[in-house]
Amino acid sequence: MAYQNPAFMVSHPAGAIAIADVTGTSATTSFSDASKRALIDSRQGEQASFTSTGADAGVEFDLLTTPTINRWVIPAGHTMEGWSWILFSDDNSAFSSATNRFNIGSTHLTGAPVFDASFTEVTTERYWLFQRTQDTAETFTLGEFWIGEHVEVANADVQPSFSSEWVHHLNEDVIGGRDVAVELAPPRRRFTLSLRYVDPADADFTILEEVIRLGRSTPFWYWTPDSTDTGPYLVKLSAAATRRQESSAPQSGIFYQVDLTMIEQTT
Repeated sequence: MAYQNPAFMVSHPAGAIAIADVTGTSATTSFSDASKRALIDSRQGEQASFTSTGADAGVEFDLLTTPTINRWVIPAGHTMEGWSWILFSDDNSAFSSATNRFNIGSTHLTGAPVFDASFTEVTTERYWLFQRTQDTAETFTLGEFWIGEHVEVANADVQPSFSSEWVHHLNEDVIGGRDVAVELAPPRRRFTLSLRYVDPADADFTILEEVIRLGRSTPFWYWTPDSTDTGPYLVKLSAAATRRQESSAPQSGIFYQVDLTMIEQTT
């Protein structure tokens, strides 16, 4: 167990495109509009599926713009384990000058966990493609295709009271001297994070402002400060974040305290 800088990925460029900008490539069949939508709807519970009939089957995304991208996340529950996959990007739709951004070996996805891959920051590529290399017929499912910018809070003073706990959704009663409960939904993680001395001139302020502004209505990925339980977890702010000025002499300098409470989004 060790401390690490908390991190976020709020940006989801594929979530801003239309399903017409998502296409199956090469030996990809049985790829419906509903599946295309499931790959970019910011939810991890609704599964997309496509069928590979041979080598180099995959899915291409036209992001329409060239956002900053340095991370690739696949939510848990996919059926991509046991196969090798490659993530490509290019500045033309034919992928004639494609760059290999990340390789997933066949053993990396064993057990269908959350897959979390980092790579060198890309700022000039519009077209992205993930592709299977083996020449075998197979149908694959996954909950979301998420590429975006992973950013760390590096300079703010992270308070030691950050927490990770479970929230249970129950209907409870007492019958005949015993407690009974009906679980209405699976338990979810809840996280708290408090940061002090956030400098408005620092990059941390910009990172946290994006979380505060968008995180109440839009899911985002969160990497905790605990290296043994890092995640990432798909979360939303469960309440409006607070950002209060805490400098005792604001005439000399302004610093903020930021408090976040986040709830996991499991579907």
